[in-house]
Amino acid sequence: MNRRNRYVKNLNTNQSRNQAPIRRGHQQQFGNNPNYTFNEHDDRTNNRPPRRRPSRAQRSTRNGRSVNREGERVDLRNNIRNNVSSNDETWKITIVHGGKYERDHLFTLLKSNLSDGDDVVFYNFAKVNGSAMFFVVGTDTALALRDLSRRVTTQTGHRLVILATKSPMMTSQLDNDCKETIKQAMARLFDGNNQVMDLSNFRDAIEFKQKGLFVILSKVNMLRTAIEIITENTPNLLALNLRNNKISYLEPLTKLKNSCHNLKALDLSNNNIHNVEEISFLKGLDLVELVLEGNPFIEKFSVQATYISAIRKLFKNLKKLDNEDLPTEIGFDIGVVQNLPETKDSYIPEGAKQFVYGFLELYYKIFDSDNRQPLMQAYHDEAMFTYSYSAANHSSHNRPSEQFMRESHNLLRLRDESLWVKNTKNTKLDIVSFLGKFPHTQHDPESFKIDVPFFEPALAIVVVNGCYTETFKTNKPTRAFCRTFIIVSQGTGHVIINDMMEISTISVKQAVSSRPKPSTSKQNNKNEGMVTEVEFMSDTTIVQPSVSTPTFNITSSTFTPIATASNINPQEEILNKFMQVTNMNRAFSQKCLEENAFNPETAFDVFQKLHLNNKIPAEAFIK
Repeated sequence: MNRRNRYVKNLNTNQSRNQAPIRRGHQQQFGNNPNYTFNEHDDRTNNRPPRRRPSRAQRSTRNGRSVNREGERVDLRNNIRNNVSSNDETWKITIVHGGKYERDHLFTLLKSNLSDGDDVVFYNFAKVNGSAMFFVVGTDTALALRDLSRRVTTQTGHRLVILATKSPMMTSQLDNDCKETIKQAMARLFDGNNQVMDLSNFRDAIEFKQKGLFVILSKVNMLRTAIEIITENTPNLLALNLRNNKISYLEPLTKLKNSCHNLKALDLSNNNIHNVEEISFLKGLDLVELVLEGNPFIEKFSVQATYISAIRKLFKNLKKLDNEDLPTEIGFDIGVVQNLPETKDSYIPEGAKQFVYGFLELYYKIFDSDNRQPLMQAYHDEAMFTYSYSAANHSSHNRPSEQFMRESHNLLRLRDESLWVKNTKNTKLDIVSFLGKFPHTQHDPESFKIDVPFFEPALAIVVVNGCYTETFKTNKPTRAFCRTFIIVSQGTGHVIINDMMEISTISVKQAVSSRPKPSTSKQNNKNEGMVTEVEFMSDTTIVQPSVSTPTFNITSSTFTPIATASNINPQEEILNKFMQVTNMNRAFSQKCLEENAFNPETAFDVFQKLHLNNKIPAEAFIK
């Protein structure tokens, strides 16, 4: 045997000696393909390729461990526990197939295996799809429960499979039982001797922990319930502490100013108030002490004096802010206080009343009729007319037609300067032609506010503000208007030489004060037989209308608002107008009004604030 053959023989012999015997149950190579293996106790072929060796990073993080820069091993689970601010983290705990166990049995079993089990609170227990589910607060508690997975044995010998996932916790349902528990907690936290209510960290009240209820005042309905309990049971409250409750919306506190007239101190520190405008909901409280430190909105004030001034504007008697005495407010000696004259709804010189009332009644009597052609007699041959429309807060189905939008002389919206002149009507033919295309209307004389800044026999300026309803639409939208007439004498009568019409959104006050009016025919019947001295120039070139159409040649009355008795329930009337202004459906409109004591102006302010913050659900506008 040559040297080469002896070397190969010895090599094979050494390999066979060093080769470990194949034990039962171990996989062996199948054929010549190293990727195919078989188990002598399993006839199924494993087609998976061989495992790849894990990378250095994978090997270093195996079993939850990592390697730091110094080469030391670090437990990632401990790292999570140490670095995460775990006090306020909420976790959902799921016990797989735990639905077959009773709530108390599971809680007792889990707490007995936790080092601090007596202090742990399980919230909102429920059984879902055969599993048991509840919530805990705190990352440490959640990870400790997760570590108990497959280590806790039940009475049946099964080991619990416990999953922990970070999840926002749902608040407890605000049913009668929950409200009663809130009332019990507040009764314990109320100091009757000093009339002080301490609701700081209200979530941690022992009454809630015992029943597993998650009650947080950052939810508006929870805060509103707490305030209602205060107003009903402790109206003589002197101090209220709402510290550390993550409150961001203060609208529910508005009820305090109507019930708790003795409230002098309020602590809202360490909450989540982002806007100083929220503090305006507290306006009306006669506060002496107020604590707001720890809220995000304070950081928006770069100067402390500006912050103090903004709060002082709301509370005139405030002496202490954020536990600091306020400096004496700088004032000036003021002489004798003289009240400003009261604002009048209308101003008409005594000698002009008969002329103005007669002119307006005659003009709008024709304007609201089916034929506006007789208005040609009221305008000068070279009269000028402009029409402006403000589109603020109009919903799409209440907007005027595109034709009237294009004719608008609103300079804020006219980008093309050529339209400034084009949209101005310069002859009475153009004016009446445009007014003839205007929708059918019914003006409300009771809403008219009339001002006459100048009046002479040869020249008069009349400004009218009021409301009208477009009767041709099914929903009959109500709009506000302002008309400015410049009237000059001509011959034996008067004509309009300049007319400016402005259409805008109706205000809440106008919507509530306007009432349904009788039909035009009834109104005309009441005005028959009344005389006025207003006469307008006749125009022989105009075809005279039929007998049933009013003209400027007829005699009319001195204008007087028509008072009508309404058989509509006042609250029902307010509700209908509120629905029309907000475009919300009846259910949401009624709820908004009821929560604000059917005060339409307050309710509308709340609506606007919620609408701007997108807090009104879409179903509120479904009719």
